[in-house]
Amino acid sequence: MSRKDCGSKESHEVWKHFQHKFTLLNELGKFHRFFRKLLNRIFTKCAEQNLYVIELRHISGMVYDDNKRRLDIEEELQLIKEELEIV
Repeated sequence: MSRKDCGSKESHEVWKHFQHKFTLLNELGKFHRFFRKLLNRIFTKCAEQNLYVIELRHISGMVYDDNKRRLDIEEELQLIKEELEIV
């Protein structure tokens, strides 16, 4: 969708165009290796900006491993802790 096309549409019509792209990427963010990269990037950028209190809006129980097994809460928390310690 071009900028010109967007100008003649309501915002919900524009978002409809992108919604399927978000759906395709949704599962990627739940894969543990990619989730680690996301966390590392978030924590690094926050530290660079001297932001040391952040609120992660994450739904536990959604991250899965290489075998498509969902990580339990303790494993997710350990993963987050490990990424925090790197930064």
